[in-house]
Amino acid sequence: MGSVAIYQHSALQALMWLRFIDQFCPSAQYIIKMDDDVVGNIFALLQYLKKRVDTVSLLDSQMCIFCRVIRHRAVERRKTRKWYVTMEELPDKYYLNYCVGMAMVFTGDLPRTLLQAAQNERYFWIDDYFISGILAKKADAHLMDWKRKVIVDSEAGEKELIDGNIFFRLMSNMSQGQQLWERIQQEYFRRQLNESLQSTTISWHDHYYI
Repeated sequence: MGSVAIYQHSALQALMWLRFIDQFCPSAQYIIKMDDDVVGNIFALLQYLKKRVDTVSLLDSQMCIFCRVIRHRAVERRKTRKWYVTMEELPDKYYLNYCVGMAMVFTGDLPRTLLQAAQNERYFWIDDYFISGILAKKADAHLMDWKRKVIVDSEAGEKELIDGNIFFRLMSNMSQGQQLWERIQQEYFRRQLNESLQSTTISWHDHYYI
């Protein structure tokens, strides 16, 4: 029963961290939200976001949630299931498009907008759907589908995450997750060192041979 109560309050917790960001991080360009059983290649993610900032227009860079989008999922009506939802809670047969909640990236303008959208909105307890489905739609936010850039551990190997081909991976064992994060860092710094050495070699060659 305790775990059910935790899930019932998860959307309130989401509103709390949105409020915290709005109050204490008002100049943040992006907000990364990830669960504690997820490992992310933050280096690859930041490179992607920086490239996006450099290439898209200001208008296209606003009001976005980057995530793995769930489409046309039926609302669970079986009472024995963990995500059972009553008709009173949500009368719709299907959910709106929304994000897999284990890892999402918000543009910095969204926390305040989502909080404003929540003020007159009926509370719904599944936080992933309440924030990235109901409130995002009300706020006219755009869901940017990363598809298989966000995965569970059975969908791809660790190398895909280490190499930066995926951004986030749900882990069933977080002791392995810690080891994976260390390998991600090692690979990043190895690449940085190689790039630095190559740059130095080219500079030396240009200086003495041209």
